[in-house]
Parts: sequence; structure tokens; C-alpha cells
Amino acid sequence: FAPAEHRNLYVHPKTHAMHRHAQVDIDAPDIAKFPELVHAKGFTLTVEPGTVFYLPPFWFHQVESLTDTISVNTWYPSIVVVSF
Repeated sequence: FAPAEHRNLYVHPKTHAMHRHAQVDIDAPDIAKFPELVHAKGFTLTVEPGTVFYLPPFWFHQVESLTDTISVNTWYPSIVVVSF
């Protein structure tokens, strides 16, 4: 889900230990508790062996492995280029 969907995903507040995580269980959504979820627009992607998927910063995601997998996650600082 794009970062703009944060309201529809009911993200935990900044003071919560799970901040930046959605309260919604995508596998078993409770629409009565989280009614705006019906407006969320997301994507489904199946990554085949040997492919790489780049997830932009701040996008919400859930990973489900259909077979044994190895995943690598890396965080790196943004590079700012300033020209005069």
C-alpha cells in the first residue's frame, strides 16, 4: 500500500510500540472495527526465483512466502545531491 493509504490502514500512533505498523490484519480484516479499509488500494505481487523487488520507503507491505525463501532487507540513508 502506498504511504497515502496510512489513514485507511489505521496505523498505530507515534507513541505506540508498533508505530508505523497497521492495526489492520490484512488476512482477516475486521471491517466493522476498521471501516475505511474498504477504500484502501493495494497491490499484490508474486516474486519469482532470481528476481529482486524494490520497495520504496514508507510503503506498507506484508510478505507471505509460498516456499522456502531467503529475504534480505537493507536500510541506507538517503543521498542528497546539492549543486550550485
